[in-house]
Amino acid sequence: MTSTENEEQDIWYELENVSLKMQQLVEHKKVLCIMRELKNRVGCEPTDKIDDVNEEELNNIEEKLNQLEAIRVELQKRHDKQIQKPKKVSFSEECNVLPDSSDESSTPQIFFVEPPPNFPAPTVLLDYNSFQFKPTKTQCPECSQFITTKTTTTVSSITWLACMMTAMMGCVAGCCLLPFCLNSFKKTIHKCPMCNTSISTVKKL
Repeated sequence: MTSTENEEQDIWYELENVSLKMQQLVEHKKVLCIMRELKNRVGCEPTDKIDDVNEEELNNIEEKLNQLEAIRVELQKRHDKQIQKPKKVSFSEECNVLPDSSDESSTPQIFFVEPPPNFPAPTVLLDYNSFQFKPTKTQCPECSQFITTKTTTTVSSITWLACMMTAMMGCVAGCCLLPFCLNSFKKTIHKCPMCNTSISTVKKL
């Protein structure tokens, strides 16, 4: 990892830290305001000491928020400046690096980019009636997330029909119950792994 990447990462961590502190101060300010509003509505007797402490604490929070906002703006400017710096990009199969003509002594920044895969991207099936008996990539109609369906099998009319047919053929010593143990005689239910919504049911017939 280059020094530029380390600097970008440090700036990003500082931004997250400042944003978290600002969020905590805002939540604290909301709690104080709610407590003051409730006290006013209930009609408690005013206490100058407590009111002064609350007002002073609110002013301190507001001052800290202004300071953190200034720090956040400065960090954002530094972050944007780092992003706008030109970077040299080369594929991993060709590692030829062109030095910077403006400054020959400076070490060029090298970024290796993997070539795109040779296999095609997986297809997303949106026709729920054409699902098969295996998990399928689709979009959930309930939560609108792109997911791979979770499949479960359950007994269907085909299972009972196969059981009765084997019993009529003379398989009454327990063999007629085999369709209840084989998934090939059951129906398949596709569910969303995110919200557990039933998307489609695939039957044998």
